Amino acid sequence: MDLNCCEEPHPPRASLDDAYEIDMDTATTILAMLLETEAKYPRPNNYLFKAQTHGMDSSWRRRICDWMLDTGKAFELSLDTIACAVHLMDQYLCVLSVDKIVLQLLAMVCMYMASKVHEHRPISMEEMELLCRNKYPRCEMIKMERRVLEIVSWKLNPPTAFAFARDLIGLEESAQIRPLLEASVNQLLSDCLSEYCFVEALESVKAIAALQVVCLTQFQRASPLVKYALDALDFPTDFYNECVRLMVVIAQKKYSVPLPTHVPLYVRTSADVSPQSTKRHPTRSTTPTGVDTPPHLLNDRSSSSSTYGHIHKRARRGDCQ
Repeated sequence: MDLNCCEEPHPPRASLDDAYEIDMDTATTILAMLLETEAKYPRPNNYLFKAQTHGMDSSWRRRICDWMLDTGKAFELSLDTIACAVHLMDQYLCVLSVDKIVLQLLAMVCMYMASKVHEHRPISMEEMELLCRNKYPRCEMIKMERRVLEIVSWKLNPPTAFAFARDLIGLEESAQIRPLLEASVNQLLSDCLSEYCFVEALESVKAIAALQVVCLTQFQRASPLVKYALDALDFPTDFYNECVRLMVVIAQKKYSVPLPTHVPLYVRTSADVSPQSTKRHPTRSTTPTGVDTPPHLLNDRSSSSSTYGHIHKRARRGDCQ
């Protein structure tokens, strides 16, 4: 099943964002529409315990999401595309149990599907075959794509935490702070994308939690944009405290940032966090998608990215024989 369209290429996303600025009323309207749309998309349940019967645990999801982030970077996909692919994968996992082989196929197909919806130049089937080293027949990829479409009822454009954060940060008055804030929030959200403990939280909640944590750890003050989102835009608060608490721990471990000097409204950061929530697992094996990666490649993300980049360049040149 092919979702490719024949539209003419559009300007790159970055150039559109730079050239197009919106006022506060328009931005708040967009955020309200995102909140309304978010309510129509179901959140993943605790599928590791409710649906998965083949031994899947949080480490499987962490490794496959890390692979999706690395591969997305190699193919120059937007963070929204990768987040959409993870959403499709989570929805599938809420319904059907998978082993490691099927999980790898599922992740690849979800990246393929998300790129066809969100990218001007999506991943091609030839690139898919090259990426998996012909481990999965094309007919199996197509069959998996149809199955995913049935499970998600063709809802392929979920609001992502990156979209919420981007539009909310657009309300920041300082043009100098805005790109720095967005880069830091996107990095934190990317690091949290692989963690199963965030899977049930709403995308809007993860966005404001990440924005709050960045402001607390880098600027040592609460974010006025988060206060505005909670007070004026009625952003939901379910799991908000928990998201902030976990993100503070992740930010400290990854970036060695200081603890916030004070705790704003709705935030509690003093509770203990289970070390399993951010622990990386050292044992992996060799598979095309990296659900299991060799130990010597575990901490060498740049090497992994260059490998996928090489595959990407070969495929884009047409060397997919």
